[in-house]
Amino acid sequence: RIVVREGVTLRGDYSPSNAVHSALLRITADKGNEDAPATFSIERGSGLTGLVFWYPEQRVPDPVPYPWTVKNAAMPANDNQTVADCTFVNAWKAICIGPDGNELHTFRNLRICALKTGISIDSTTDIGRISEVVISPDVWTGSGLPCGSSSDLLGHLYNSDSVGVDIGRSDWEYVWRLTVNACRRGVVFRKGARGTTNAVMAESRVHAFGRALELQALNQVGLSAFGCEFVGRDGEAVHEAESFEAVVQFHSCTLVGVVKGLG
Repeated sequence: RIVVREGVTLRGDYSPSNAVHSALLRITADKGNEDAPATFSIERGSGLTGLVFWYPEQRVPDPVPYPWTVKNAAMPANDNQTVADCTFVNAWKAICIGPDGNELHTFRNLRICALKTGISIDSTTDIGRISEVVISPDVWTGSGLPCGSSSDLLGHLYNSDSVGVDIGRSDWEYVWRLTVNACRRGVVFRKGARGTTNAVMAESRVHAFGRALELQALNQVGLSAFGCEFVGRDGEAVHEAESFEAVVQFHSCTLVGVVKGLG
């Protein structure tokens, strides 16, 4: 396991279209131990950029759990972590911020294939940013690195509770040009350890096998989505839980699939 200390950036040479010839990190630690500490813990003001994360012993079907690839380190004034220009080839769970208190994360220009969860955010008490992030099985199948068949990978994502982006609490989450493809649930807003979220989404595309946008809870400011596409391939474009009491606004959006619960 690696701790990236305060104010430090771990930087590699990177090509988003050529994972094999980028700075390639082969991860075997904690195989089968999903609850172990993250492989990379990033302290406040630190970052990861220009890196490719690959689990050479991961296969489909029957994938093996691993802990988070990247998570914020537990420390006071936990803020300003950045993950940019990176590829997560076949993570079980890619990036986590929270549920311990944190602020001002930036996730930019990322390519992720996650077998369970792409990004999870909670207890963010100042603005977080997700921009130009792709979460898709194509990241693994197109990487040039060993993989089972694409049908086995899609079958796992279809039959498991795979989630693209999971958000508990964020006091303004700005989401721009997010692409989620072929997860069971695309983007989920839920109650976190310390409250709920208000967020803006723009120019994003979320295609899911089940629920593209799942609204369990937001704070009273709510969610505004502009120029987005939500597609439930054989399920729901938008699912609003019965307990949902906040507001969501769609402007210039496309919804394909069942829309459940929107009054």
